[in-house]
Amino acid sequence: MKMVATVFTLLLGLALPGLPTDALQTEVRASDGCGRVAPVPPGETGTFSMKVGELDREYRVHVPSGYDSQQPTSLVLDIHGYTGTAEDEELSTTRFSPHADANGYVIVFPQGTGFVAPTGDRITSWNDLAGNASPGPEGPTCSEKAFKYPHPPECVEARPCVWATCHDDLGFIAAMLDELEATLCVDLDRVYATGMSNGAMFVHRLGCAMPERLAAIAPVSGTLARGFNCAPGEATPLSLMNIYGSEDRYVDLDNPMSSDGFY
Repeated sequence: MKMVATVFTLLLGLALPGLPTDALQTEVRASDGCGRVAPVPPGETGTFSMKVGELDREYRVHVPSGYDSQQPTSLVLDIHGYTGTAEDEELSTTRFSPHADANGYVIVFPQGTGFVAPTGDRITSWNDLAGNASPGPEGPTCSEKAFKYPHPPECVEARPCVWATCHDDLGFIAAMLDELEATLCVDLDRVYATGMSNGAMFVHRLGCAMPERLAAIAPVSGTLARGFNCAPGEATPLSLMNIYGSEDRYVDLDNPMSSDGFY
């Protein structure tokens, strides 16, 4: 993930599309958390929980070592993939926290919902719409011979192509951003999101659903399923960097079907 970290070194300094650079340099939109003591000591990571609807949700926050509560700071969301955890995302998958220390931004690792599958494995996922809504606008999102992933028991009835959570993840991210902006000094024009695989699919949805809260998104190895394409609209432009591996057969940039039978 070193490449992704390098990408964010560049993205964190980009101007928003449609706005003059000199305006961004002189008019910073600071959050209400400026001037308050950070909920995590600079250079450390803390785990927080919150109630969203009927669910207890959790996220990890790493405040950079040079954090100044009077200085509006960039914030990056890093969304883990299918079966992943916020802790693993921070400590082994992307390891963004040292990069955040070196480059002076807050990094946040939200935790997806999960369940224990019949195999005993803990399955976590994000609601990207397509993962729990087949058939979609253009028909089934997988072939008849597609791999049958464990189905979240609390969501819709088990049927082919359905594998991801149905919970209100958009509401969770919105509530989490509200909390972060109230307790940290955040530059509201420099909030970004990245994610891997199913996390990247959800990042696409974030960009479409709340472009007014994000400056740019950088999904990695994950795109929207057939029939679920979306865009934030011309009124709120959003920068996008889409990253794929040339030998990725699960989420192939050019192939209409993945190796496990999903469109």
